[in-house]
Amino acid sequence: MAACMVMGAEGQLEIDSVRYSFLKFTSQTVRVLTDNADQTITGQLDPYDDNAQPGLTFVGMRVHMQPTQAEWVTLCPLFLDGVGPFTSGDEFVQFPVSIDLGDAIHTYTNCGVDKVTVSGQKGSTPITLTLDLMGLTETVGAETFLTLTPGLGFAFEEGVMTHGGAVRPYDRFQLTIDRQLYRDFNNSKTATCLAPSGNKMSLSTSVPYITASPDNTTLYTSEVAATGSAGSLVFTRGSNTMTIAFAALQSVMRAPSNKGRDKEVRLPLEYNVRATTAAVAITITFV
Repeated sequence: MAACMVMGAEGQLEIDSVRYSFLKFTSQTVRVLTDNADQTITGQLDPYDDNAQPGLTFVGMRVHMQPTQAEWVTLCPLFLDGVGPFTSGDEFVQFPVSIDLGDAIHTYTNCGVDKVTVSGQKGSTPITLTLDLMGLTETVGAETFLTLTPGLGFAFEEGVMTHGGAVRPYDRFQLTIDRQLYRDFNNSKTATCLAPSGNKMSLSTSVPYITASPDNTTLYTSEVAATGSAGSLVFTRGSNTMTIAFAALQSVMRAPSNKGRDKEVRLPLEYNVRATTAAVAITITFV
């Protein structure tokens, strides 16, 4: 008897010819219609089907993952410069993506990373990587997938945040690298070119609003200055270490609040991540 449905657990994902485990894959591909039925006067209220045909196709997808260190090393070159250490910069690479949706395999060509989100919070969930991708074309067909190497990514509690010359206790973080891809269509129903228009990078986190060592209240009173200060996130498990270093964190001021008698008073921190004349904005190193 043929299966009456396909379950998500059966999915397989390859990015740039490397197989990855993943949490979620959301297609954002949309095909619009070239349609003048709403404007054309035809003598009746109902629109005619002859007034429309397939138009532009916008290929995109969002992938949620919890990479192992080995997977981080193969993923970083997709959105950062270098071969290790990996740095923010001007390089832009394109690559194929294939997703097995059970009875149909979708393959996307010439994909590029539009936005990267790295996040974590206290609890039992490993650090999550979310990739927003754009592509040029999509096909549906057959493919043989590579063998998967499973493993566990870094846990949130394995991380240490340093900023303003001190180690800071924190309960969450979110790093965003938005490459702001521009998608061009030159006399074609599918995109003909992708290119980044600029790197917009930010870091958000939250620390206890206390003066005890370290004095986190100074992050509110001093970090509104125009010049930023360096910082880092370091995750360590055994002999494996991932270091995310920030050249300059410039504060977007957010005041602490009292949210109730049974709630902790915390300082929300939001930073623009910037380069300096001596260093690139972000450097990621693995040991």
